[in-house]
Amino acid sequence: MTKTKAVVMAHTGKLKNVLVYTTDGQYLTTRIQPAPPVGAMVYIKTPVLPVKPKILAVAAAVLLILFTGLMPHFFISPAAAYVNISLQPEIRLWLDREGKVTRVSMNGPEDDHFAAGLKGQNFYTALEGLLQYSQKQGYLTKDQEILMGTLIKLDDRDIPRVNEELFKDFLCQQLERQGYQGAVVVTGQPEEMIQSAEKKGVSLGQYVIYEKCQQQNKPVDLDLLRQENVSGALSRSGIEAKELFGHDYVEVHTQHNTDAAGDHHNPSAPMPNHGNIPEGSSMMPHRTMTHPTTQAPEDA
Repeated sequence: MTKTKAVVMAHTGKLKNVLVYTTDGQYLTTRIQPAPPVGAMVYIKTPVLPVKPKILAVAAAVLLILFTGLMPHFFISPAAAYVNISLQPEIRLWLDREGKVTRVSMNGPEDDHFAAGLKGQNFYTALEGLLQYSQKQGYLTKDQEILMGTLIKLDDRDIPRVNEELFKDFLCQQLERQGYQGAVVVTGQPEEMIQSAEKKGVSLGQYVIYEKCQQQNKPVDLDLLRQENVSGALSRSGIEAKELFGHDYVEVHTQHNTDAAGDHHNPSAPMPNHGNIPEGSSMMPHRTMTHPTTQAPEDA
């Protein structure tokens, strides 16, 4: 199958399908999960479903708005990346090519109201707020054991200061600040993983684990992943998380006590320079992360 560039015209079938208009002049219906906003540019695989005549009028109206410039520019800008954090509920963010949040999805009316206020923020600023909010709501607990983060690029261009390593470092910093004890795994995945996870009825993080186990011939049952936390499911399957994920796996340990030499943090003193940590967020001065094979480098 070939991929064709198209613009999203409308959502159909209770948001399960999207109507698109291709560059070669066709109206087509296809399924894209998560559904991109109306006006987004996407690539679809053909052949896809035929279009019902009754929605062509809607498509024509949207197309007219797009081509006459009446729709706001930010509304037609396609997402450049999708970020998933496997909590209960999952945190889902869409970023533009500048690393600004264009959409956030959590759970329930209260979460939706909070998430809406994060639009337009720098990715790391928004993520810091989301983690703090998740802890207050009880979504993020100190015994989460393994927190899965997934970064999916939705086009071929890089986003400044948004990559797996910076994402992982930032999560570790913020989780230490909140007293989290456990591990963090951050991976980059292809876009197809989103739909594959949905078909299996599991979170994206759970599906990443499932696929990783399959690749290494260490099968884990999907039902077990649905029922147990990540650590429990892997342990019952005789799989060591450190060995499974290698350098993508980082243990997080909060430093409760200062060094014997009297290194007490002065809140008014300038923060140390963490070379790899993105700007636009508050950082903790102490960090201890344990790599499965090597000690994490000291901050500059």
